[in-house]
Amino acid sequence: MKKIFLVALLIISTCFWAAAAKNDVEVDFRVFSGAKFVDNLKITDIQVLQDGKPQTIDALYQVKGREIVNMEGLKKKPKTKRLFIFVFCMRRYSVRIDEALDYFFNRVIASGDALTFLTPENVYNMRGPALRQKKPQEIAHQLKGLLRRDVKQGNHSYLKRLEQLKEVVTDLSQGGAIQDFGIGLMKYADSLESVDRIRIKEQAKIIQFLMQQRKQKEKKFAFVFYERETKPDFTNRDMQKYMEQFNNRTDILPKLQGLFELYRREVAFNLKEVGEKFAASGLLVNFVNFKTPFLTAERGVTMNEYSEDAMALFSQFAQATGGIVEHSANPGFFFKKAEAFSNCFYSLRYVPSVPEKKKKFRKLEIKIKNKKYKITHCTGY
Repeated sequence: MKKIFLVALLIISTCFWAAAAKNDVEVDFRVFSGAKFVDNLKITDIQVLQDGKPQTIDALYQVKGREIVNMEGLKKKPKTKRLFIFVFCMRRYSVRIDEALDYFFNRVIASGDALTFLTPENVYNMRGPALRQKKPQEIAHQLKGLLRRDVKQGNHSYLKRLEQLKEVVTDLSQGGAIQDFGIGLMKYADSLESVDRIRIKEQAKIIQFLMQQRKQKEKKFAFVFYERETKPDFTNRDMQKYMEQFNNRTDILPKLQGLFELYRREVAFNLKEVGEKFAASGLLVNFVNFKTPFLTAERGVTMNEYSEDAMALFSQFAQATGGIVEHSANPGFFFKKAEAFSNCFYSLRYVPSVPEKKKKFRKLEIKIKNKKYKITHCTGY
């Protein structure tokens, strides 16, 4: 695990950089009363705290889609051109993704918007002429085909290792000799390490891809579709049987427990550092964790979920940028919800009351005076 962690650090070390201190700070935020967006707020309604200290707001804009519907204070308009960022981390293509893409191309994307896709295999960028030359339905159909192909090709090694894990559990549950059981555990451990290495490289790739988007000048809306991951385990009945059978075997019992009963996937990245970098990135990240059965369990095998590391990592992206986290069986429903959430927001500007001499992370907090609304925004810059 230590080697895998070092690989992860090496991959992401080139894509993080500190947010540059600016005289003029711009912060997007959303205000809700229950599920309803709160309209028509004024500067006098809002309090901004930077590192706990009140700031003077110079301008406030209310934006819906790409239209500025209200403006107060300085007349320097915020950017409203949009970059939509899709990240797909899945092992088998889900037809439920079609609903999200159809909705996006039929109801959301507009002239002047840009689009970038990260699949398990490739990155696709579409801007200007590439989006204007074809009808939205044609582009959606094309991207679905590319995504299907990339999901299949990009997961070949991962699925091969997962099948090897399944075969080992199946063989051992058939009742092999003690010597075979020990060898089987070694094979399982090797395949599991390969799976975990692949996963961490993928996570680092996603971080790098998203952080690269901070260079873009548009408003950046990211949607991360992550399929929950499972691995083949012994059934509870078989596990209990093996625990009793090998209770006195110090060469087998610790390995058995470590690979199954006590196995956990730890986050391979520093969540605090990742959170601060994403908060300062200018992205709004929305994350859905969805479940589709992609590997059939057989006799003597149970498929248990082990997604806790990815869940913690991707949820950190969303929380740090003011986005939402959703657990859903239907990614199409999630996208509609996340797009509606992202579509309306306020943007405010202020000049920090204390000169910023050092490059460090500065915590932000936005409050609505005398109201208990739900407010979402990045955690700082």
